Amino acid sequence: ELSNADGNRALVKKVNPGKTLKLVWQQPDAAPDTPVEIKFQPAGAKTTVIVTHDRLQTRAEADGFRRAWGEALDRLKAVLEKG
Repeated sequence: ELSNADGNRALVKKVNPGKTLKLVWQQPDAAPDTPVEIKFQPAGAKTTVIVTHDRLQTRAEADGFRRAWGEALDRLKAVLEKG
């Protein structure tokens, strides 16, 4: 199980090292118990990360999660670049 400072949690369902990570997202105020798949695609010295968050109910909810996942990946990239 993973959690963040906002109180959101993710239950890890399946891990395929270097390829995919499957989660069940648990956020009480939006998208409770929704599936998330994160794919890692190596591209030379870099890796492309693709996040698919399914069963979102509204366009606003999807847009909010698109922004949030984008920000999370930007933070991860910044940490990795400091390396």
